[in-house]
Amino acid sequence: MSGRWFVGAGVVGLLIVWGVLYGLFSIWREGIEERIAFGKTQVVPIVAKLALLEPRGIDQKDWEQAVTDTQAMLEEVVGTGRMDRSRLQSLRSELEQHVVEAHQSPELAPEVLARIWDEMAQLKQFRAGTERPELIRVEGDRPSSSDHQEETRG
Repeated sequence: MSGRWFVGAGVVGLLIVWGVLYGLFSIWREGIEERIAFGKTQVVPIVAKLALLEPRGIDQKDWEQAVTDTQAMLEEVVGTGRMDRSRLQSLRSELEQHVVEAHQSPELAPEVLARIWDEMAQLKQFRAGTERPELIRVEGDRPSSSDHQEETRG
Protein backbone atom coordinates (compact mmCIF):
# COMPACT_ATOMS: atom_id res chain seq x y z
CA MET A 1 0.00 0.00 0.00
CA SER A 2 1.53 3.31 -1.06
CA GLY A 3 1.58 6.49 0.99
CA ARG A 4 -0.46 8.33 -1.65
CA TRP A 5 -3.28 5.83 -1.40
CA PHE A 6 -3.25 6.12 2.40
CA VAL A 7 -3.36 9.95 2.27
CA GLY A 8 -6.09 9.91 -0.38
CA ALA A 9 -8.21 7.46 1.64
CA GLY A 10 -7.72 9.62 4.75
CA VAL A 11 -8.85 12.76 2.92
CA VAL A 12 -11.90 10.96 1.49
CA GLY A 13 -12.72 9.61 4.95
CA LEU A 14 -12.49 13.07 6.50
CA LEU A 15 -14.72 14.52 3.77
CA ILE A 16 -17.32 11.81 4.41
CA VAL A 17 -17.28 12.45 8.16
CA TRP A 18 -17.49 16.21 7.58
CA GLY A 19 -20.41 15.77 5.16
CA VAL A 20 -22.35 13.55 7.56
CA LEU A 21 -21.79 15.94 10.48
CA TYR A 22 -22.77 18.92 8.32
CA GLY A 23 -25.96 17.17 7.21
CA LEU A 24 -26.91 16.23 10.78
CA PHE A 25 -26.19 19.75 12.03
CA SER A 26 -28.28 21.27 9.21
CA ILE A 27 -31.26 19.07 10.08
CA TRP A 28 -30.90 19.91 13.77
CA ARG A 29 -30.58 23.65 13.09
CA GLU A 30 -33.55 23.62 10.70
CA GLY A 31 -35.71 22.16 13.47
CA ILE A 32 -34.66 24.89 15.87
CA GLU A 33 -35.31 27.62 13.31
CA GLU A 34 -38.76 26.16 12.59
CA ARG A 35 -39.64 26.15 16.30
CA ILE A 36 -38.43 29.73 16.72
CA ALA A 37 -40.47 30.85 13.71
CA PHE A 38 -43.55 29.06 15.05
CA GLY A 39 -43.10 30.72 18.44
CA LYS A 40 -42.66 34.19 16.98
CA THR A 41 -45.56 33.93 14.52
CA GLN A 42 -48.05 31.72 16.39
CA VAL A 43 -47.35 32.22 20.11
CA VAL A 44 -46.08 35.75 20.72
CA PRO A 45 -48.83 37.61 18.76
CA ILE A 46 -51.53 36.16 21.05
CA VAL A 47 -50.56 38.69 23.74
CA ALA A 48 -51.13 41.65 21.37
CA LYS A 49 -54.87 41.18 21.90
CA LEU A 50 -54.38 42.44 25.45
CA ALA A 51 -53.48 45.89 24.10
CA LEU A 52 -57.11 46.29 23.01
CA LEU A 53 -58.20 46.32 26.64
CA GLU A 54 -58.50 49.48 28.70
CA PRO A 55 -57.85 48.51 32.32
CA ARG A 56 -59.39 50.99 34.72
CA GLY A 57 -56.90 53.39 36.29
CA ILE A 58 -54.09 52.70 33.82
CA ASP A 59 -53.02 55.13 31.13
CA GLN A 60 -53.63 53.49 27.73
CA LYS A 61 -50.11 54.30 26.48
CA ASP A 62 -48.59 52.73 29.60
CA TRP A 63 -50.77 49.66 29.15
CA GLU A 64 -49.86 49.29 25.47
CA GLN A 65 -46.16 49.64 26.37
CA ALA A 66 -46.52 46.93 29.03
CA VAL A 67 -48.09 44.61 26.44
CA THR A 68 -45.31 45.45 23.94
CA ASP A 69 -42.68 44.72 26.61
CA THR A 70 -44.40 41.41 27.30
CA GLN A 71 -44.29 40.51 23.62
CA ALA A 72 -40.57 41.33 23.53
CA MET A 73 -40.00 39.12 26.58
CA LEU A 74 -41.93 36.27 24.95
CA GLU A 75 -39.85 36.66 21.79
CA GLU A 76 -36.77 36.26 23.96
CA VAL A 77 -38.20 33.12 25.56
CA VAL A 78 -39.27 31.42 22.31
CA GLY A 79 -36.19 32.74 20.50
CA THR A 80 -33.96 30.34 22.39
CA GLY A 81 -35.33 27.43 20.38
CA ARG A 82 -35.26 25.25 23.48
CA MET A 83 -38.99 24.57 23.57
CA ASP A 84 -40.22 21.70 21.47
CA ARG A 85 -43.28 22.07 19.26
CA SER A 86 -45.67 20.52 21.80
CA ARG A 87 -44.44 22.88 24.54
CA LEU A 88 -44.88 25.86 22.21
CA GLN A 89 -48.42 24.75 21.40
CA SER A 90 -49.12 24.33 25.11
CA LEU A 91 -47.73 27.82 25.78
CA ARG A 92 -49.94 29.19 23.02
CA SER A 93 -53.01 27.59 24.64
CA GLU A 94 -52.04 28.98 28.05
CA LEU A 95 -51.62 32.47 26.61
CA GLU A 96 -54.98 32.21 24.81
CA GLN A 97 -56.60 31.30 28.13
CA HIS A 98 -54.95 34.30 29.80
CA VAL A 99 -56.20 36.61 27.05
CA VAL A 100 -59.75 35.25 27.34
CA GLU A 101 -59.63 35.73 31.11
CA ALA A 102 -58.43 39.31 30.71
CA HIS A 103 -61.13 40.10 28.15
CA GLN A 104 -63.80 38.67 30.46
CA SER A 105 -62.57 40.83 33.35
CA PRO A 106 -60.56 43.79 32.03
CA GLU A 107 -59.91 45.00 35.59
CA LEU A 108 -57.82 41.83 36.07
CA ALA A 109 -55.73 42.41 32.93
CA PRO A 110 -52.68 43.78 34.82
CA GLU A 111 -52.73 40.69 37.09
CA VAL A 112 -53.00 38.44 34.03
CA LEU A 113 -50.02 40.20 32.42
CA ALA A 114 -48.03 39.85 35.66
CA ARG A 115 -48.90 36.13 35.76
CA ILE A 116 -47.51 35.72 32.23
CA TRP A 117 -44.23 37.29 33.37
CA ASP A 118 -44.14 35.05 36.45
CA GLU A 119 -44.70 31.91 34.38
CA MET A 120 -42.03 32.85 31.84
CA ALA A 121 -39.55 33.69 34.60
CA GLN A 122 -39.90 30.09 35.78
CA LEU A 123 -39.02 28.84 32.28
CA LYS A 124 -36.05 31.06 31.49
CA GLN A 125 -33.71 33.43 33.23
CA PHE A 126 -34.01 36.72 31.38
CA ARG A 127 -31.11 38.69 29.96
CA ALA A 128 -29.95 41.78 31.81
CA GLY A 129 -32.12 44.60 30.54
CA THR A 130 -35.24 42.46 30.22
CA GLU A 131 -37.39 43.78 32.99
CA ARG A 132 -41.00 43.62 33.98
CA PRO A 133 -42.98 46.70 32.91
CA GLU A 134 -43.29 49.35 35.61
CA LEU A 135 -47.05 49.00 36.03
CA ILE A 136 -46.84 45.28 36.88
CA ARG A 137 -43.54 45.35 38.74
CA VAL A 138 -43.56 43.53 42.06
CA GLU A 139 -41.53 44.18 45.15
CA GLY A 140 -38.03 42.82 44.69
CA ASP A 141 -37.85 43.59 40.95
CA ARG A 142 -34.92 45.82 40.19
CA PRO A 143 -34.83 48.33 37.37
CA SER A 144 -31.83 47.81 35.13
CA SER A 145 -28.83 50.06 35.43
CA SER A 146 -25.71 50.43 33.34
CA ASP A 147 -23.54 48.81 36.01
CA HIS A 148 -25.94 45.90 36.59
CA GLN A 149 -24.31 42.96 34.79
CA GLU A 150 -26.01 39.85 36.11
CA GLU A 151 -29.15 38.44 34.55
CA THR A 152 -32.35 39.26 36.39
CA ARG A 153 -35.45 37.20 36.85
CA GLY A 154 -38.87 38.52 35.79
